[in-house]
Amino acid sequence: MSQTATSTVQAVANFDGTLEVFFTDAQNVLYHQKQVKPGAGWTARTPLGTADNKALKIAVGENKDHRLEVFYIGTDNGLYHIWQVEGGGWSSQFYLGSDNDSGKEIAVGQNADQHLEVFYTGTNDRMYHTWQLRPGGGTGWSGEYNLGSSNDYGLKLAVGTNSDKLLEVFYVGTNSRIYHNWQVASGGWSGEFYLGTNYNAGKEIAVASNVNGNLEVFYVGTDNVLYCNSQEGGANGWTGETALLPGKNTAKQMTIGTNATQQTLEIFYIGLDDVLYHAWQHYAGTAFTVQNYLDTPATKAVALSVARNQSGALELFYIGMDGVLYHNWQLPKGGWHGQAKM
Repeated sequence: MSQTATSTVQAVANFDGTLEVFFTDAQNVLYHQKQVKPGAGWTARTPLGTADNKALKIAVGENKDHRLEVFYIGTDNGLYHIWQVEGGGWSSQFYLGSDNDSGKEIAVGQNADQHLEVFYTGTNDRMYHTWQLRPGGGTGWSGEYNLGSSNDYGLKLAVGTNSDKLLEVFYVGTNSRIYHNWQVASGGWSGEFYLGTNYNAGKEIAVASNVNGNLEVFYVGTDNVLYCNSQEGGANGWTGETALLPGKNTAKQMTIGTNATQQTLEIFYIGLDDVLYHAWQHYAGTAFTVQNYLDTPATKAVALSVARNQSGALELFYIGMDGVLYHNWQLPKGGWHGQAKM
């Protein structure tokens, strides 16, 4: 699954090929809906756990045995998780760490040995992480640790997986600058470095992998323009900041999907006018098209997430201005179905 800035909707694929979407309503109650079978029909929305489980931000990871695990920041800023149990259904809500651990933003990645690692910004804006002691989480979690030094601060974050399976965290600092910190082969982390120059600044951030395994980072600049920065040959540096689209199109939020046929990346984003747009790579690893409406100029959203169906078709899920969850999906012969209420 692609990694993006956390929001109030997250869509992922289950091991059986069905998509499942996790989202919150106006009262912050955490819900989920699942395809009845791959590519066909949906269950009714139901609370994830109980209607007392409420969330401000959501991230979803996949365990070694393919069970999904949902991590979220509660309305009390506490860190929580809930997971699929063997045989079906979900666990109860549990604190992730102690009841003193709190956060604002959250993301999750899977390590090379498939144990999950959660990254978050604390209510003090410091960068933290915690990880499963063994894949699957059966022996618990490490507890809260600083990611880097206690002087590393973040507002937004995203996690990518390098071609060598080592994780890399990208984040917007409290000074709006773009940073990264990556696992090193000998163990531990590199420490905080600028991504690009100390002039590159942003508000939102996401990361995806190109067909050659190189990571590509997308961010909304402090001028609201969409930018990207790509790895050159893995660990051999970065291309530098580039405006993503012709015309320097502006955005509030974004999410990245990977098309199945040619492995081209496709970006979906909410413009400053709240309208949904998308653009895609002409060919894998190349430049992006111009800005296109996803549906009509009247189709607007406040949060969005994308996942890929078992057929390979991308499906976008978004919360409209009316607070309702909608979706729109690619058609087999090209184009998009159009907005549909979940």
